[in-house]
Amino acid sequence: MVSPRLIRSIEAAQAEIALSAARHIRQDSDVPHMAGLSDQDLRDWVHTILSFLLSWPTANLNKVMAARFQELGRRRFEESIPLQESVRCLHILKHVLFDFTRSRGFAQNAIEVYAQEELEHEVGLLFDHLVYAVVRGYEEARSRAARKAT
Repeated sequence: MVSPRLIRSIEAAQAEIALSAARHIRQDSDVPHMAGLSDQDLRDWVHTILSFLLSWPTANLNKVMAARFQELGRRRFEESIPLQESVRCLHILKHVLFDFTRSRGFAQNAIEVYAQEELEHEVGLLFDHLVYAVVRGYEEARSRAARKAT
């Protein structure tokens, strides 16, 4: 079971997590196009993903959410951001989120250690679904553009 206290903490620290993710993205030489996005675009991207994450334990990945992230993939294609950068930035955000939960010292006893591990497991599954949806949207946009070009 994912700790409600941990979820509330993530919810309360969304701005801090977004700033940290943006800083890591700007420092990562493998994502120059994503690093070139405005601070507001990066914050909005993080908030979109975190808002989904915070509702995901109860909502699961439904068609509406998959469509939202496919649209994100299409948008990244239209912005000429390489697919690998989009995927790398999802990995960066996941690691920033894990660092956040670990740095807060939530795991004070065996139950809280389990809750933290469960959150990391659930977040890992979520990010697997998000990566798939982003790649799918990106590839659909690339195929559509290639058909138009011929």
